[in-house]
Amino acid sequence: MSTLASTTTRPIRRLAVGLAAAAVLAACGSTGSGGAAATSTTPTTAAVASSTTAGTAPTTGGPSTAPTSAGSVTSVASTAPTTAPRTTAAPSGGCRSGTPNAVPAGAAHQVTFDLDGDGKADTLWVDAPKSGGERMGVVTAAGGGSSIALGSASPIPESAFVVDADGKAPLEILTSDGRVGGLYAFVGCRLQTVANKQGKPYTFDLGFGDYGTGVGCNTIGGVRYLTGLGVKSDDGTTVKWTRTEIVLDGLHARNGSTQSGTFTRPRDAHAIELLHTLSCGTRTITANGITVPE
Repeated sequence: MSTLASTTTRPIRRLAVGLAAAAVLAACGSTGSGGAAATSTTPTTAAVASSTTAGTAPTTGGPSTAPTSAGSVTSVASTAPTTAPRTTAAPSGGCRSGTPNAVPAGAAHQVTFDLDGDGKADTLWVDAPKSGGERMGVVTAAGGGSSIALGSASPIPESAFVVDADGKAPLEILTSDGRVGGLYAFVGCRLQTVANKQGKPYTFDLGFGDYGTGVGCNTIGGVRYLTGLGVKSDDGTTVKWTRTEIVLDGLHARNGSTQSGTFTRPRDAHAIELLHTLSCGTRTITANGITVPE
């Protein structure tokens, strides 16, 4: 798997159609798009390495549940909740303002976690308006709403899903166009892009760049992290992976430490598969997300 390194990021606006995200090992790495790049860090096998990444984490590899084989990290990824967990602080009664406050006709949508803190499940949607481009939006149970433009050069339809990566508000919304992953949050009753240290959209390399292959969630040293995953090498039997902790703070994200390890086929086949997708615990964007209608 690849080591952490800076990559050229790009704005998270989806012009492309669709998602081709596989499954993410419970670790997710990425590089901050929009000009921000992650400074490469030297991973240490089965140990935490100090990272000096500049605000975006490459999609370095890391297992959702690390096997106990020799040479592999033994931390276990946290499992995403199946009910609405902690949420972003919001006005009493939830978010009641904003537009659109209803799911657009024809949009793909799903009832998801409580995003505005009123204790009620909200709705996430994605669509490709006739006016062009793609959009993602949230409609709250309280009657409010917010949307944001997506964009990429990928011909694959955009996909999205909500996760609770670190057990702290706000919840994270991950997107994928099969090439680049995006990171969003619902803060202040608005759906917004999470930025890297350079103020650019924080994105993930999903295998089409040099630094990452997927995104996941891991518990490392007793702390839950969103992580960037990467495959450093794969000889058909042994896969060397890396994962980078992503430290989340509201609408900001920065790279933390990096770990590395190895997986072996066929024993760790599922863990290897998760290195190449977006996931959090047992949930993946492929199985639990929504995709822009074609």
